[in-house]
Amino acid sequence: MIFHRNSTAKPISLEQCLSQGTPNNLDFVRIFAAVLVLFGHSFTLLWSTPPYMFPHDPISAKILQWSPFHEGLPGTGLHIFFFISGLLVTRSFINHGDRIFDFVKARILRILPAYVVCILAVSLIAGPLLTDINVREYFKSAELRDYLKVNLTFTGLSTLPGVFNSNPFGRAVNGSLWTIPYELQLYGWVLILGLLTILKRRGLFLLVFAYFLIAYCNVGQSNLFLNMEVPRLWILFFLGIAAALYADKIILSPILALALPVLLVLAWKPGNPWMDVIGAATLGYSILVFAFFRHFRSIDVGRIGDYSYGVYLYAFPVQQSLIYFFKNSMTAWQLVLYSLSLTLVLAAVSWHVIEKPALRLKRSPNLRR
Repeated sequence: MIFHRNSTAKPISLEQCLSQGTPNNLDFVRIFAAVLVLFGHSFTLLWSTPPYMFPHDPISAKILQWSPFHEGLPGTGLHIFFFISGLLVTRSFINHGDRIFDFVKARILRILPAYVVCILAVSLIAGPLLTDINVREYFKSAELRDYLKVNLTFTGLSTLPGVFNSNPFGRAVNGSLWTIPYELQLYGWVLILGLLTILKRRGLFLLVFAYFLIAYCNVGQSNLFLNMEVPRLWILFFLGIAAALYADKIILSPILALALPVLLVLAWKPGNPWMDVIGAATLGYSILVFAFFRHFRSIDVGRIGDYSYGVYLYAFPVQQSLIYFFKNSMTAWQLVLYSLSLTLVLAAVSWHVIEKPALRLKRSPNLRR
């Protein structure tokens, strides 16, 4: 059963859950989000036809008109990641207090070591095994140097010489990495808002966020307000910040979490950007209830390890590699199964060998994010 037998109807706030450090389902939600991305990409990578069409998986095709920002499963997985990231990174800043260096160090240790290892492993180990050209030419190629340069400096994505030439989706090596620079930018904005003491004045933060939302809903998804190329990711992250700041006011109610999506669907107006914002807030609240409501049984995947980041890093190149080796002969469902199995192994190695040791270098025993 999903509820504890001794569950009561006593309300509980998000702040109580965060401050008491009670068992939660946050690690499960994050690995679930990573699997959503992997699942959706399995169909896109197999069914694409030049020039870069983006066919959806069967589930995404059904939910597009009702989901925030009209995103399928991969986009929804990203929304979950960015909302949780906004919540936890803000809590991390608050917990670090005036120890700004420790906060920056914690963010670097969480993201960069595993990211750098992934870039090097894919380009210097997997690439030579996957390329259609001579290995010596591969290592001499300017394309390899460009791949390392743009990915390690977060200035874009690149291809590898002779890799995935015949794949349906094209030569994309790791299309999921496009979100990492935005994640880092948003970490920076938490730092800026904190240094400006806006995070200590939550009413002021709410005014800043409201201004951004009004600008978004009136201008649309063009480059607006501080060059936000992908406003939906900023909105989800800032909703996470708001959840962290107003944690004492957020009461976790499973009934409300079930009722809000139903009401949203009934009131849905296609093309209205405010519906996307409300939908994102509804998604965020549902995440909080499932992750922190104390009467839900804890699915403690965290005792094994936090594999979500590793799954996100390695899923795309694993899927492209399987498509290459099987010569496009597998079904999308087979690709889901095979790629998930292999990616979990790589994610486990990433966590136990790279991420977990890096996190031990933190000074403060704060939340893992």
